[in-house]
Amino acid sequence: MGLPKNRSDFVSGVRNHLLLAKTTPPTLPASQIPRKELQERLCRAGGESVVLIQAPAGFGKTTLMLQVMDGLRAQGVTTTWLTVDAADNDVGRFLAFLDASFDKLLSGVAPGTEPENDVAAGVIALDLMERIACTPAPFVLFVDDAESLQNAASLAVLRQVIENLPEGCRVVIGSRTMLDIGAPRLLARGQLLVIDPMQLRFSVAETGDYLRDKRGLNVPGADIARLQGATEGWPVALWLASLALERSERSVELVSHFSGSNALVADYLAEEVLAQQSQSVREFLVRTSVLHHFNAPLCDAVRGQRDSREILESLQRSNLFVQRISEDGEWFRYHSLFAGFLRTQLERLYPQDIPDLHRAASRWYDAQNRPVPAVEHALASADFDYALPMLERIAEQLLEGGRIRLLARLLDLVPPQELANWPHLRLMHAWALSFTKGGQEAMQMLKRIEAQGPLPPQLEVHALALRPMLLTMLDRFDEAYDAAQGALEQVTAEQVFPFSILRTSLANLHMIMGKYTNARELLDRSRVQQDAPAGPFMTIFAQCVEGAIDLLHGRLRQATARFKHSSAVGSRKFLIDTNGNAMAGILLAEVLYEQDELAEAERLLSVYVPLMQELGMTDHLICGHRSLARIAHHAGDHDRALLAVTEMECFGHRMSLARLVANAQLERARLSLWRNDVKSAREALQRARSAVDWTPVMSRALFGNDMDTLLEGQLRLMIHSGGADEAVNQLKQELERAENAKRHRRALKLRILLALALDKAGNAKASLRMARDALRLGARERFVRIFLDEGEPMQRLLQRLSLAQQNELDETANLAEYLKRLAGQRAEKVEAPAPAPGATEALTRKELEILRLLAEGLSNLAIAGRLFVSETTVRTHLRNINAKFGVHNRTQAIAVARKLNLIT
Repeated sequence: MGLPKNRSDFVSGVRNHLLLAKTTPPTLPASQIPRKELQERLCRAGGESVVLIQAPAGFGKTTLMLQVMDGLRAQGVTTTWLTVDAADNDVGRFLAFLDASFDKLLSGVAPGTEPENDVAAGVIALDLMERIACTPAPFVLFVDDAESLQNAASLAVLRQVIENLPEGCRVVIGSRTMLDIGAPRLLARGQLLVIDPMQLRFSVAETGDYLRDKRGLNVPGADIARLQGATEGWPVALWLASLALERSERSVELVSHFSGSNALVADYLAEEVLAQQSQSVREFLVRTSVLHHFNAPLCDAVRGQRDSREILESLQRSNLFVQRISEDGEWFRYHSLFAGFLRTQLERLYPQDIPDLHRAASRWYDAQNRPVPAVEHALASADFDYALPMLERIAEQLLEGGRIRLLARLLDLVPPQELANWPHLRLMHAWALSFTKGGQEAMQMLKRIEAQGPLPPQLEVHALALRPMLLTMLDRFDEAYDAAQGALEQVTAEQVFPFSILRTSLANLHMIMGKYTNARELLDRSRVQQDAPAGPFMTIFAQCVEGAIDLLHGRLRQATARFKHSSAVGSRKFLIDTNGNAMAGILLAEVLYEQDELAEAERLLSVYVPLMQELGMTDHLICGHRSLARIAHHAGDHDRALLAVTEMECFGHRMSLARLVANAQLERARLSLWRNDVKSAREALQRARSAVDWTPVMSRALFGNDMDTLLEGQLRLMIHSGGADEAVNQLKQELERAENAKRHRRALKLRILLALALDKAGNAKASLRMARDALRLGARERFVRIFLDEGEPMQRLLQRLSLAQQNELDETANLAEYLKRLAGQRAEKVEAPAPAPGATEALTRKELEILRLLAEGLSNLAIAGRLFVSETTVRTHLRNINAKFGVHNRTQAIAVARKLNLIT
């Protein structure tokens, strides 16, 4: 068994039936009791954008959701469905099925074929959020079995779906537990409605209606009341009771035995129902309980019989146990509560047969060319002599193909002691851990592997390539550099993945050491030497290193182009579940933030920060949380800014990343100074000083701390609190060091701080000269936030500079406009030309969208990113808009659009 050559393991597993199973709502049972009051409440269009139906198993959550769906459809509301399972904690998989559910919503039919290619998780997420925001209202998304979602990244995706809902749209969630969907904030806004178990319990009247009218049972009124009291109106218990009473002459005895917990009632009733079935049906039910989803051929394979279709059809006709989960009627599952009962019976009656049942399922899936469920059932057999060779055959292909989360999930199913004699799988596990749980846990795994003795040469290359990357993730740069240099000649181009990652890691370390030329030369040589493509992750990683060098050098535009390109790698491929695009996406958000495109930066960060938390790369996490905090502050939401900083600090503690903890304190100090709280800023800086050794941080070119270290924080505090003279001297020395190190972005920030220090020290002329120099350097690359983030003191200085240097600046119109923007001056009012006749009717939807984004001040690049089109396409639309309006530039076009009330 192996991976198909032309498509990923995951995609080969996402067959038509699985898409149908997850995006098709179950069939409503014929014996349902309409919950009219609840249905009407949930169908009414209120202010709630989220409905959470939260109750334990068997309370009729799914049935109520189906009734609500029918009621909404009768009102003409478009709906779509997604059933969640534990495997959706792989955020890439979860995104893929969410995407499929919206395909179904927009087209009205389930996807007809499996996806052909792979796409990075972040790309899917961004595209999905855009689609949701643009999908015509009203629509309702139903998410069932949502308690399965435990992964922070998958929950963050669900929160983003909620945040991006258009007005009038809703998400209805069925869950056994309270989910982390931001419930307190939603409740405070009046956007969340919670339906709890008390509301879902059957009343005595509903119990009577159900037993008499729906189930056709002649149950005396006293017994109905007794049943309702014993089950406390628990719907599944009443259903099981009806099945037990249907063929029993011992109704009084049955009812009298109801006592104890709900679980005991359910087990008692299920056993009574199971006992009434024929021997063949009982055998079928118990043995096929090892399957989460099943069809007749799979059941035949597991049982070694050929009558599964007839049994399934009989069970379906009798409304017993099985739920159809595909529109073609071929695939089924057991109700989760009954499935648990059946598995308990299997373990009690036939424990010796369980491994064989799983092996049979594994062989069937293998024959269907579905290696993932084949391996999962092989592992579930607990026969690791059978399962581990199967897993080993696909593990390295999964790694090289970027299926990191999938690989981690499969290996996590293996007890550690079973992997002890499988060094290859343990190395694959270490790689997977590094990309999903961070460097600390992966390094511990690597040490345990190496402690067992020398590795064979074909495995040693993996350890040699992995170690420098892990040491870098742990901020142990000198050790990482030595390890990478020592391994360079031992890992050859034939070993594509370790070869590529080792050289890119070393290039990254060259950059950190300030050896920028060495970094670029190594990346160029590696591309030439490779015999085969390194895959999307390595392409992204290399582009990010080069883009980070550009950023350190102050080449903001070139860095933006690289990050834009690398964040889109794989955009035509479906579900590459590495964090590569998250790495690029956070860096792209960093440069977009600098260009003051805050909404676009926040959109990227809301998706990519949760993904990056799985990888645990310090500089990316610093940039991501820091930008989120500052964006929230600029929006006037101080609480949200503090939350972003606190999350950075807590994550740093959890992952043992001291620099992340220290940077959280630095950002607290910055937020405090923005509020003129000098005391709190000083306390935060003291905590930042003790959190990490800043000497190696200051000596390295780390883009997360390029402009923000303890030194900058202390100097900024000195400027604000009466130590400007001392700050001037230190800033001059530090500026010289930054220039010599070719860290021109840092040098620009130091010039800005020096201008502020000179101004505060009373040297107005020198302050203006330094500000002017900074302005000219910043204008070349269009830096914005590097000035504006120094707050009101910088604004006042720029306004004075604008007045003092007006004549000189007029020589360069672009520079004058740049200064006006930074100084907060309004541009001269543009008189809107008369629009061409019929211009508004001729505008397309896309042109109207571009006009709106133009009015927000977005660049062509940012508009292209927002609309997922090329810059050339944006320029073409702009030319069409100008022609239709009879204008010559974007400023005039915006003026005309406002005059016509097309934009506000």
